[in-house]
Amino acid sequence: MLKVHRKKFKTIFGLTFLLLIFFSVFSCIYFPIESTEKYEDKQEYQENKNLIHTSISEKWNNSWGTSECDMASGIILDSEGNYYIVGSSGDPYDLTIIKYDSSGNKLWSETFDGPAGGYDTGNAIALSPDENYVYIVGWVDTGNHWHTQLVKYSAANGTYQWNRTWGEDFSYTTKGYSVKVNSTGYVFVGGNNGTFSGFITCYDSSGNNIKNKSLSSLGISSVSDMVIDSADNVYITRGKSSNTVIAKYNSLLELQWNETFTPESIDFEYSNPTAMSIDIQDNIYISGYVYNNSDYYWHVMKYNSSGNHLYNKTIISAPTDDDRSAKDIIIDKQENIFLIGACDGNNFEDDKDILIVKCDNEGDYLYNWTWDSGDIDKGRSLAYDPQGSIAACGDQNSTQTDPDGEDFVIIKFSLKPQNFSLFIDNLSPGPYDEDGNITLNWSESAPFDANNYTIYNSTTYIMEINSSLEYNAEGITNTTFSIENLTDGTYYYKIQAFNDYGNSTSNCMEIVVGRTPEGFFLSENSTRPHDSDGIFWLNWTSSENAEEYAIYYDTSEISDFTTATLYEDQIIGTTAKINMTTMGNGLWYFIVVANNTFQGGYSETQAGNNANASIGISPKEFALMSYDAEEPELDEQFSLNWTVSTYAENYSLYWSLSEISDVEESDVYLLYNGTDLSYIVDNELGYEDVIYYFKVVSENQFGTNESNNFNVTKGYPGIPPENVTLFSEDVEVYEDGIFTLNWTNTIYADNYSLYWSLSEISDVEQSDVYLLYNGTELSYYLDRILEEDDKYYYFTVVSENQFGTNSSNCLNITVGYPGELPDSFSLSSNDAGSPDLDGEFTLNWSVSTHADNYTLYWSLSPITDVNNPQVKELYSGEGLTYEVKESLGFMDDVYYFKVIAENQFGTSESNSFSVTVGNPDDGNGGLPWWLQAIFTGMISAAAGLVIKISYSRYKKRKELLEEISRKLDKIDNIEQFLKQRLGYEEWQKLQAPLNEYKEQKITEKELIKTAKKELGDRFMDIFKNR
Repeated sequence: MLKVHRKKFKTIFGLTFLLLIFFSVFSCIYFPIESTEKYEDKQEYQENKNLIHTSISEKWNNSWGTSECDMASGIILDSEGNYYIVGSSGDPYDLTIIKYDSSGNKLWSETFDGPAGGYDTGNAIALSPDENYVYIVGWVDTGNHWHTQLVKYSAANGTYQWNRTWGEDFSYTTKGYSVKVNSTGYVFVGGNNGTFSGFITCYDSSGNNIKNKSLSSLGISSVSDMVIDSADNVYITRGKSSNTVIAKYNSLLELQWNETFTPESIDFEYSNPTAMSIDIQDNIYISGYVYNNSDYYWHVMKYNSSGNHLYNKTIISAPTDDDRSAKDIIIDKQENIFLIGACDGNNFEDDKDILIVKCDNEGDYLYNWTWDSGDIDKGRSLAYDPQGSIAACGDQNSTQTDPDGEDFVIIKFSLKPQNFSLFIDNLSPGPYDEDGNITLNWSESAPFDANNYTIYNSTTYIMEINSSLEYNAEGITNTTFSIENLTDGTYYYKIQAFNDYGNSTSNCMEIVVGRTPEGFFLSENSTRPHDSDGIFWLNWTSSENAEEYAIYYDTSEISDFTTATLYEDQIIGTTAKINMTTMGNGLWYFIVVANNTFQGGYSETQAGNNANASIGISPKEFALMSYDAEEPELDEQFSLNWTVSTYAENYSLYWSLSEISDVEESDVYLLYNGTDLSYIVDNELGYEDVIYYFKVVSENQFGTNESNNFNVTKGYPGIPPENVTLFSEDVEVYEDGIFTLNWTNTIYADNYSLYWSLSEISDVEQSDVYLLYNGTELSYYLDRILEEDDKYYYFTVVSENQFGTNSSNCLNITVGYPGELPDSFSLSSNDAGSPDLDGEFTLNWSVSTHADNYTLYWSLSPITDVNNPQVKELYSGEGLTYEVKESLGFMDDVYYFKVIAENQFGTSESNSFSVTVGNPDDGNGGLPWWLQAIFTGMISAAAGLVIKISYSRYKKRKELLEEISRKLDKIDNIEQFLKQRLGYEEWQKLQAPLNEYKEQKITEKELIKTAKKELGDRFMDIFKNR
């Protein structure tokens, strides 16, 4: 049954094609284009147009089909990213529509079988302005003819709405090829009316036919495609004879203009349009083909909305005769052009792949990519998503040989650049790059749709591109990038490719740089022929790539630094100070090694030459001494010792009976010559009671050095004892008169005599100076009082030998208390009122001779004993005044004061001084003093002001005390109340007066005053919120 229908279809199609040729040849209407553009010739079009089977990032693909032949012909996209595909499926064909979501999941599919039950095709699809409905146009078999068919479905769920069949004369075949909807919802259908004349028909959204427009006046037999601009103007295109016609109608289908393109103007014989598209500027694009000498070429033209021809471009040679033209054209937001069709595949003979070609906004070819399912694949239509993708639909033959095996296919491609691979050129051989110069190269896999690249770098592996990364270059278009002079270390690079829709990244490439230091040369500035101090400088030229340097030395020329001794390493710079003073004389060789560390490795380069220095240092300083010579030396048996004189090869020991300044003098004699560092003198010099002087001379070939003069006293050569010091380590005042006297050991002393007196000793021969001890000891323990207590005792020691004496210092020892007590003195106040109203006044006391310190006490009763618990210390120090402040809380009472003068020998008391503060009267003694003073006129107006202020303070204090007294009366347990509110130390201060209050030794008023004085405002505060 299917083959019968196909045969009938082929017969009708062949007759239609012959009629089209006939009318094209004999048409009398012709609209040529007068173009001023200089076009490329045909030969230029044919060069460099070979297709490449590239690929672009595919997001997903899906297919749909029945057991029969299924072919997709159109695709559209809604604003939510859903896709609608229209075509024909089954046997006989039924109009078919499928909806997919943005991830490629099929949402629904519907088929439509016309009234005759025959062939129904879906050729094109459009969305209503509100995207609630889709319109499909094609043609339906009505039994005798094909007629244009328009079907409306719900976009949400595919619910059928209505269908309309159109024919200008139903005795002829009509076919709908294109459908578009304007902004007000009117549906325009374009196609062929069967009389070799194109038509446009318009419907409203309810399916009512509004207007029909025959295109016979343009001489075109059909409408290949049409578009609607932003003002709802309608543009159509179709071939006419060998030319291409484009026409513009307004929304009422009134012709605005028409233009004709003649292929002869670019040296081609024939042109034919297949699809149209429009950009946001309302520029019109037409894709089709041009033909010459059996060769077909994909072709694109551009017009503005006024009909001005902007350009025409021949894109590629038609891949096959079956695919002589692109099937669809779309324009992206940058006015780039995408075309779809098919090309030869590589899987088997007659294999086809879907082909998509991209051109720039001038219509110039950029690149193409292909899609291959492994079977025969053909591209039919494109949909563009401004978010960065395009979707292609078409059909694929799943059986390779059986044409009935074709299925719908949809593929979604990302327009972002593809991921790509990064490589490194010109790396040095081995695990490290040794020169720091590399070339990043991604040309082999560079995304053909990338506009530019940014190169990022880091010292750690780059997981993702973020703002923390540094970049070497930004916005470059080359696919290689050179980097020079990298220092040692590990570097990571990643390339990011950009185009108008996003970016992609390469792999992260690691480069380890380990540069070998370059050669360099060494020099020195030592003194010639011999460096006398062993200190000089090594200098060397800089070794490129070196991080640091190390110096090695040896006694012979160094060919391999690893056999030499390290002098210093980790040197930054190209110079170093050499100090060989501890290394010894001779010829020393030096080499410098440039070092470079990386990745746990170590690269070293030795200087190109040795440097040498001849060290010739004279013997260094040293000292002569004796470890066992006594003072005086009586038996002449002792050793002389000397320290090492660096660089000395020999020592000469000299002696004399006078200090040695020059060993060449006649009275200086050689005692020893050799390499030892000591010499034993054993009764060989032969003198008595003399002083021997010794000196050692150290020697080598470069010079000599002399030790100090060292003398040894033999016997007693008329020298009296040296100074002696007397002291006592006990306390300064000895109450019991028992203490120890000590004195220093004195050179040459044979004996010591200890003397004492009650006055300072200047001469031990005085009559009041007495001998206490005589002997060789260096201390004396005094276990008794020499005369009586409370005395100053004076002591001195005389060191003695046969040649004289030497006296010590005179030491004063105090026994008991022989000093003076503080003298009497008096306490008073210059500003205390009588009474004192504000509790602020100054206490003054006169000087007490011999006093070291003064202590001021106060009490609420006359002070007879400062140790009484009721007596409080107010001040202790060296001052002679004390200011009593209001903050101390003295108020409404009589206060008694006394000062104790003190020194180490005793104390002296001042008079007892009292100050009346406020009004201590209990209220029964008549009017207060301040009222009496005012009434009797004893004070002036100025004094009245002062009294007023004082009274105000007094009144406040009195009110506060009365308030506290009232609150205390209400407290059952005062002790518990205070413990709960005071700290431990505060409570300790009030415990004694509280006990006295409980024992009725003091009044409540006295308790409050004492607490106020001890704690100040702290005591007042605990009653404020009571």
